[in-house]
Amino acid sequence: VVEFGSPAQVLPSWQAELAVGALRGLSLRMLAIAGVGVVAGDLTWRGSSWSGGPRPPAGYLLLSNSVDWIWMSALVLSVAGLLVVWATARAPRPGLALAQRAVGTGLTGVLALGIVTGSALFTWSLNLWDAAAHWPPMIIGAVLVGGAYFSLTRAARGWLLATAR
Repeated sequence: VVEFGSPAQVLPSWQAELAVGALRGLSLRMLAIAGVGVVAGDLTWRGSSWSGGPRPPAGYLLLSNSVDWIWMSALVLSVAGLLVVWATARAPRPGLALAQRAVGTGLTGVLALGIVTGSALFTWSLNLWDAAAHWPPMIIGAVLVGGAYFSLTRAARGWLLATAR
């Protein structure tokens, strides 16, 4: 206590450090998962028996494009999160704490939106094409995306718990 101060004095700094670490973890996971998802997302459809068939409805195409934009936004936000974490480690200014909260909230919101739209797109795909349920890239993709959603949700939960006061 003499060297570092009382728990009441140390706790705010410790809580801030936990929040920075949680934001770093969330940003890194989001960067990796969204990066792979953006690059590999179209691989699910290559060579499918239905890809040469009739064009999907306009709503489906809009939802599909929305998923792409959501994950591109996640990439940008995750890079912003890493930049904010880097800047926070260099200078503890009050404005950076606000930037941390904004980026963390944005990443959490984009994750929730991505889960909802991605699940809706997957479900619509299964309803649109019967063969999609047996198409190996769709099955593998569903398992991988489910694991990614789980990992990102845990990271977002960790960030939310670290910033709750």
